[in-house]
Amino acid sequence: MPEIDPAAWLADEAHAAFAAQRDLGRAGGDAAAQISLACESLKTTTRLMHVIAWLATRRGEVIQAGQ
Repeated sequence: MPEIDPAAWLADEAHAAFAAQRDLGRAGGDAAAQISLACESLKTTTRLMHVIAWLATRRGEVIQAGQ
């Protein structure tokens, strides 16, 4: 894992996976598959952002508790 926050790394990896699938979908020309992939990408990204926000909140609570 690179020298960045693990949550940011996870978000980047998810983005890369969906981008690769999106590029493959364009080559196939199936509009329904492209829309489905866009919806799943949005759902996954939203869930990841919720998890990242929760982790950031927990990290802040731990730091405050330690001070």
